[in-house]
Amino acid sequence: MMHQKDIFQKYKEFGQEHVFRFYDELSDSLKSEFLKQLSSIDLKEVAQIYESTKTSEVKSSGKLEAAEVKKIPSTQGEIKEFQQAFELGEKLIRAGKVACFVVAGGQGSRLGFEGPKGAYDVRLPSGKSLFALQADQILAAIKYYGVEIPWYIMTSQSNHLETIQFFEKHQYFSLNKSNIRFFSQDMLPAVDVNGKLILSEKGSLFMSPNGHGGSLLGLERSGALDDMKARGIEYISYYQVDNILIKILDPVFIGFHAKQNAEMSFKMVRKRNAEEKVGVVGKRDGVIEVIEYSDLPKEEMFAKSSGDELKFWSGSIAIHLISVDFNKRIVAKGFSLPFHKAEKAIPYIDANGREVRPQEKNGIKFETFVFDAVQFTRNVFLLEVDRAEEFGPVKNKDGEDSPETARQMFMDRCRKILLENIKDPIEISKIQKAKRIEISPLNVYRKQELEGLLKRIAPNGEEICLL
Repeated sequence: MMHQKDIFQKYKEFGQEHVFRFYDELSDSLKSEFLKQLSSIDLKEVAQIYESTKTSEVKSSGKLEAAEVKKIPSTQGEIKEFQQAFELGEKLIRAGKVACFVVAGGQGSRLGFEGPKGAYDVRLPSGKSLFALQADQILAAIKYYGVEIPWYIMTSQSNHLETIQFFEKHQYFSLNKSNIRFFSQDMLPAVDVNGKLILSEKGSLFMSPNGHGGSLLGLERSGALDDMKARGIEYISYYQVDNILIKILDPVFIGFHAKQNAEMSFKMVRKRNAEEKVGVVGKRDGVIEVIEYSDLPKEEMFAKSSGDELKFWSGSIAIHLISVDFNKRIVAKGFSLPFHKAEKAIPYIDANGREVRPQEKNGIKFETFVFDAVQFTRNVFLLEVDRAEEFGPVKNKDGEDSPETARQMFMDRCRKILLENIKDPIEISKIQKAKRIEISPLNVYRKQELEGLLKRIAPNGEEICLL
């Protein structure tokens, strides 16, 4: 570590010497920790990132077209094609070629919950957390396919220890501990609107995760990619922790990804409307790119392609398949993704040493997005899925994309599964009347047994819970 005098000089050169404002008030141990943090910051990189995000990225002037999306099947030929993809996907899962990877660095603060977002209980009848629901899926797949399936979990420095402790508390949800690997993503300091570093405490900079784009480098630096190679893993099933409807191991998606020789694949949903805040995938001069909703020109946002369909009718929902060899190749070539700025209300220590929690946006966090890796791919595949089946985000405390809406979507999907597999008119009537329904993934993999289960387990009033 650099000497205190050298660190001070370095920060003075970059106009950041204000971070030492309260240095003399710190204890010796806090001074040591603060200097350790300061010496780890690449001030040149921070300055470059700040300058690069001051203005919107200049886009190519080439013509922007919508990328081709494999739509939900409607004809017999399409249904047959999807069945073939399903069979190939199941073969690859059974052969141990697929790993699960969740980006779980977020806290539940926006939900009024103190702790890792994956530990959040969305108030299903079982009381299970998001992590528990996902673990159930993986455990069900392990039992059904008869194969060990590793689960890689990317945390952040703010929730890494809490996440591990949560898994320990719940005995790793009956999964083999040796098949679960945690690693923490890199952090970056936030700055104010003038590019000045922000003190979160008198002896600490405000730091934030470098975005889900850091996951690809994180897999390499943590040794996870090497672990995958040693296990014979070829495909990474990537998803974010706050989607209650996530299908972690989807044979159809896996099968199409492999069949198309894709390096990165996207799941897409039909947008609610032209202005929905989801990214779209397009082609410019034949090159695939992801366009954030805020960067899509209004004329393109509302443009129609044929009939009354939007030109950009599909939105990306942060569910991907990534080939291990692709991830290895791009990180080996000095891989870097563009930084995006996120304007936030960031707590800080003011000039008088008082903590301030602003209501208005006062600072900038820097993030990279995993979908920007598409620029390095040789082949991309896009698959449309049903929003009601696969996309139930838990992001806001109330209203749209809240625990309430996600919980209802989850129970609606459970109801649909039962109605598709139960034939007894009396049982169907019970299902239709029940207000709260939950089915464990351990039972969904045994659909042929659902009718017997429902008869053996009497509904509790207005609730049906098959766990």
